[in-house]
Amino acid sequence: MANKIKQYGFKSNRPKVYLIATPIGNLQEMTPRAIDVIKNNVQKIYCEDTRNTLKLLNYFNLKKKLVSLNKENEIERFTEMINDLTANLSIAIIGDAGYPLISDPGYYAVHKILAEYPYDVVPISGANAALNAIVSSGLNPKHFLFFGFLDKTKTKKTNELAQIAQLPYPVIFYEAPHRLLETLKLIFTVLGDRQIAVVKELTKIYEQWYRGSCQEVLTFLAEE
Repeated sequence: MANKIKQYGFKSNRPKVYLIATPIGNLQEMTPRAIDVIKNNVQKIYCEDTRNTLKLLNYFNLKKKLVSLNKENEIERFTEMINDLTANLSIAIIGDAGYPLISDPGYYAVHKILAEYPYDVVPISGANAALNAIVSSGLNPKHFLFFGFLDKTKTKKTNELAQIAQLPYPVIFYEAPHRLLETLKLIFTVLGDRQIAVVKELTKIYEQWYRGSCQEVLTFLAEE
């Protein structure tokens, strides 16, 4: 029981699951610590898209075995992870951009490992789109809610927005580019003409910001 309550992370000799943040746009956001952990501490990487991760590893001259991890195969991959850890291998979970588990696969495995197994879970810091967005939005970041992706269906999306309509602080959403205008129209309808900020291509050369009332931003984007 003690192993499940207290964890030393780097000080213990147990196999570890490293949750490694990756760049959200600019590859230089990859931290020296993340590179070192991948190079020296990890034997296998479970990643959202092996092609994207391979490009990242090649950029930093790193070579590791890659295994795909997505919402369709997460339960199946969990068994493989436990086999690795039982064999005294440390593994990493990473997403395509930013932190794993945040709107990305990995929660099922991490939850089960912490609840049922004596292995350590260690976060490796890095870039995060939500935090970049809130501190540069012009909105008060003292308190905020990270929501992530709204449901894709209009009815469920409307209900989700209605549930947070009375919150007195900013809410951070992720949205796909092809659904942005539709979602902003729904936000305007459900939440009213409040101040918002929209950012595209964070940390990339074509990073773009739109700030103003919901109606102003919606009108501007619709005309682009």
